[in-house]
Amino acid sequence: MWKDYLYTLIWSMTPVVELRGSIPIGHLLFGLPLGHAVLVSILGGILLAAFNLLVLRYVIEFMRKIPFLRRIVETVLDKARREHSQRMARVGAIALVVLVAIPLPGSGAFTGGLVADIFKIPFRKALFLIGAGVILSALIVGLLVLFGNGMVEMLLPHPSVIEILPTS
Repeated sequence: MWKDYLYTLIWSMTPVVELRGSIPIGHLLFGLPLGHAVLVSILGGILLAAFNLLVLRYVIEFMRKIPFLRRIVETVLDKARREHSQRMARVGAIALVVLVAIPLPGSGAFTGGLVADIFKIPFRKALFLIGAGVILSALIVGLLVLFGNGMVEMLLPHPSVIEILPTS
């Protein structure tokens, strides 16, 4: 039983899957109660964000020390800051929360940590904003899983009905 919680936590901490995958995995695959899958996934998302915020700055600094990577890193960071700094200044914190809250590929806690690092948002503020986005995203995904699972159960006949249907 604890193994299912641990697997759900690990899935929620993987950068591509995050909680938009871990909630359905935990609830539908491992059979965890939906509320438990949501809470474990929120914890994993916030842990991923904290780890990302703590480590990413050092990884970028390390990459800057390698000559051929320095040019790539500087180009990418300068382009991101140049193209999006006005938007970030205008919308500010809301942009980071919304970026994390939208449960689509390419958004989430990992990307939020990257954006917070690019725009030099302080650790505590970034973690709070990303945490708020993670909670909103978990609520959205939890509702989608709840209603999606209910729709499947409503549309598909119960297995006992399938067993008594005539076969010819």
